[in-house]
Amino acid sequence: MARRHLVGDVVSAERVVLVAKTSTLQRQLRTPDPKLGAILDEKGPHGQRIVRSHDEHMRTLEQVTASLRGHGVRHRIVDTLRRRDARWATLVITVGGDGTFLRASHCIDSAVDDDGTPMFGVNSSVSSSVGFFCVADGDDFADTFTQILQGNCSSQGL
Repeated sequence: MARRHLVGDVVSAERVVLVAKTSTLQRQLRTPDPKLGAILDEKGPHGQRIVRSHDEHMRTLEQVTASLRGHGVRHRIVDTLRRRDARWATLVITVGGDGTFLRASHCIDSAVDDDGTPMFGVNSSVSSSVGFFCVADGDDFADTFTQILQGNCSSQGL
């Protein structure tokens, strides 16, 4: 296999795997939890925060996917990154927060002549999510992604 990527190389968005976190509300809809259901039914501040975070996450996810489609970028959307997906990709984009980014990072393989697939974190809910490892949010993703497509970003600069 040819050398894929070394830290500092220009980032390629030829094949993108988009790792989308599952929001608390999505998890509740898939596998109901009575305590969480009661919090949501109460419509108090905690339940409102969960709904607001979910709505913000979904809006960000749509902004990211619309940008990928608009640029004609070949991509896959997953909720859990697998090593085979990371090896297929020239770029892994996470949409969530630091937890999503860190979980995905465990699937990045590296070797002597390959530092592994570069990652780009997008904070999907800036009102409630920590995104220290995220270089963009939904509002500035398109501009940052355009810089990648133009060959203006290295993996060290992301």
